[in-house]
Amino acid sequence: MAGMAEPPWPEGEKPQVVLDWSYMWCNRHLEPYRAKWPVGAAVAMVKLFQAAVALPAVIEAVNAADTADELGTALEAGLRRFAPVCCFVPHATLAAIYAETVPT
Repeated sequence: MAGMAEPPWPEGEKPQVVLDWSYMWCNRHLEPYRAKWPVGAAVAMVKLFQAAVALPAVIEAVNAADTADELGTALEAGLRRFAPVCCFVPHATLAAIYAETVPT
Protein backbone atom coordinates (compact mmCIF):
# COMPACT_ATOMS: atom_id res chain seq x y z
CA MET A 1 0.00 0.00 0.00
CA ALA A 2 1.46 3.35 -1.01
CA GLY A 3 2.66 5.60 1.76
CA MET A 4 2.92 2.87 4.40
CA ALA A 5 6.17 2.72 6.31
CA GLU A 6 8.13 -0.50 6.47
CA PRO A 7 8.15 -2.09 9.93
CA PRO A 8 11.37 -1.60 11.90
CA TRP A 9 11.76 -5.35 12.41
CA PRO A 10 12.66 -8.14 9.97
CA GLU A 11 9.88 -9.68 7.89
CA GLY A 12 8.07 -12.37 9.86
CA GLU A 13 9.37 -11.13 13.21
CA LYS A 14 6.69 -9.09 14.94
CA PRO A 15 6.43 -8.21 18.61
CA GLN A 16 3.73 -10.17 20.38
CA VAL A 17 2.02 -9.01 23.56
CA VAL A 18 -0.67 -10.90 25.41
CA LEU A 19 -3.10 -8.65 27.26
CA ASP A 20 -4.36 -10.80 30.08
CA TRP A 21 -7.22 -9.68 32.33
CA SER A 22 -5.36 -11.10 35.33
CA TYR A 23 -2.59 -8.50 35.21
CA MET A 24 -4.41 -5.64 33.51
CA TRP A 25 -7.47 -5.37 35.79
CA CYS A 26 -8.33 -6.10 39.41
CA ASN A 27 -11.83 -7.29 40.39
CA ARG A 28 -12.71 -3.96 42.01
CA HIS A 29 -11.91 -1.90 38.90
CA LEU A 30 -13.76 -4.32 36.60
CA GLU A 31 -16.93 -4.06 38.69
CA PRO A 32 -18.57 -1.29 36.57
CA TYR A 33 -18.57 -3.66 33.56
CA ARG A 34 -20.10 -6.72 35.25
CA ALA A 35 -23.77 -5.82 34.82
CA LYS A 36 -23.52 -5.80 31.00
CA TRP A 37 -20.39 -7.93 30.55
CA PRO A 38 -18.54 -7.80 28.19
CA VAL A 39 -19.94 -4.52 26.81
CA GLY A 40 -17.27 -1.85 27.04
CA ALA A 41 -14.68 -4.11 28.66
CA ALA A 42 -12.62 -4.86 25.53
CA VAL A 43 -12.37 -1.19 24.59
CA ALA A 44 -11.47 -0.40 28.19
CA MET A 45 -8.68 -3.00 27.98
CA VAL A 46 -7.22 -1.31 24.89
CA LYS A 47 -7.48 2.15 26.46
CA LEU A 48 -5.81 0.90 29.65
CA PHE A 49 -3.01 -0.62 27.57
CA GLN A 50 -2.53 2.66 25.68
CA ALA A 51 -2.37 4.59 28.95
CA ALA A 52 0.05 2.12 30.53
CA VAL A 53 2.54 2.06 27.66
CA ALA A 54 2.79 5.84 27.85
CA LEU A 55 3.95 5.76 31.48
CA PRO A 56 7.68 6.42 32.00
CA ALA A 57 8.13 3.34 34.20
CA VAL A 58 6.72 1.04 31.50
CA ILE A 59 8.70 2.76 28.75
CA GLU A 60 11.87 2.26 30.80
CA ALA A 61 11.07 -1.44 31.23
CA VAL A 62 10.74 -1.84 27.45
CA ASN A 63 13.71 0.20 26.23
CA ALA A 64 16.24 -2.59 26.80
CA ALA A 65 14.74 -4.81 24.08
CA ASP A 66 17.02 -5.48 21.11
CA THR A 67 14.72 -7.54 18.87
CA ALA A 68 11.01 -7.65 18.11
CA ASP A 69 10.66 -10.85 20.13
CA GLU A 70 12.37 -9.19 23.07
CA LEU A 71 10.19 -6.11 22.64
CA GLY A 72 6.98 -8.09 23.11
CA THR A 73 8.42 -9.99 26.06
CA ALA A 74 9.80 -6.82 27.67
CA LEU A 75 6.52 -4.97 27.22
CA GLU A 76 4.48 -7.76 28.73
CA ALA A 77 6.97 -8.10 31.62
CA GLY A 78 6.81 -4.34 32.16
CA LEU A 79 3.03 -4.45 32.36
CA ARG A 80 3.10 -7.46 34.69
CA ARG A 81 5.58 -5.66 36.97
CA PHE A 82 2.94 -3.01 37.69
CA ALA A 83 0.01 -5.44 37.96
CA PRO A 84 -2.76 -4.88 38.23
CA VAL A 85 -2.24 -2.11 35.72
CA CYS A 86 -5.60 -0.51 36.53
CA CYS A 87 -4.26 0.27 40.01
CA PHE A 88 -1.00 1.69 38.62
CA VAL A 89 -2.31 4.28 36.16
CA PRO A 90 -3.35 7.68 37.54
CA HIS A 91 -6.88 7.82 38.95
CA ALA A 92 -7.81 10.51 36.41
CA THR A 93 -6.81 8.14 33.59
CA LEU A 94 -8.97 5.36 34.99
CA ALA A 95 -11.88 7.79 35.43
CA ALA A 96 -11.55 8.86 31.78
CA ILE A 97 -11.53 5.22 30.66
CA TYR A 98 -14.69 4.59 32.67
CA ALA A 99 -16.38 7.71 31.25
CA GLU A 100 -15.76 6.48 27.70
CA THR A 101 -16.43 2.76 28.12
CA VAL A 102 -18.76 1.81 31.00
CA PRO A 103 -22.15 0.91 29.55
CA THR A 104 -25.18 2.83 30.77
